[in-house]
Amino acid sequence: MPKFLGGPSVFRKLIFLGLISTVVLGLAACDNASIERQRSVVEVASVADNGVYVAGIWDAGSDNIFPSTDDFQPAGHVPITLKSRSYNEFIQAPDLTPYGQFHVTGVSVDWRAAHPSTPVAQLTPFNYSAGYDVVIPKDTEVTFNLMIIPFNMKQDPFLANLVAEPTRGGDGSTPPFTAVAHFTITGHDSGAPDLPRTIEGSILVEFIGVVVNN
Repeated sequence: MPKFLGGPSVFRKLIFLGLISTVVLGLAACDNASIERQRSVVEVASVADNGVYVAGIWDAGSDNIFPSTDDFQPAGHVPITLKSRSYNEFIQAPDLTPYGQFHVTGVSVDWRAAHPSTPVAQLTPFNYSAGYDVVIPKDTEVTFNLMIIPFNMKQDPFLANLVAEPTRGGDGSTPPFTAVAHFTITGHDSGAPDLPRTIEGSILVEFIGVVVNN
């Protein structure tokens, strides 16, 4: 009868080593997907100063007369405030060390209906994604401008016609309307570029022809 040198103790050692390998692999897999590696919690603290964004195709300027020589097309930027905090109170990471801050690397904006009458089909061609570079230190709020309405969007014939003024490129055939600008912010904790995260939010936008500052 053949004999196996080593006896039962060898089997126990092999089984034990196999269990160790399984546990190590399991821990590695859990660690890669674990929220514990995402050391910060980032949230939208405010959008457009917690108000509705009024998107005028034109601004009447300082004289509040439209049309006049000081009319201009305002930039379509909305202030976004993000807040970053530690995932738990036991994490100690100085700002300039790994996991000490959150790095925003990209944004996207897509248009959605605020009402059944929202002309979404006229807005979706202007959905976009772009790279951003904003750093939010731990336990800090940072405000930056998010482009909602680029200038080429205001030059689109449908939106230009919110203004009933041929010298400004519009015939008044488009009535004012409301839409929702939904945004997605992409980023990662410093030191963890392989674990991208997204934060979503939205802002109600009122499209009008001319902004007059009283």
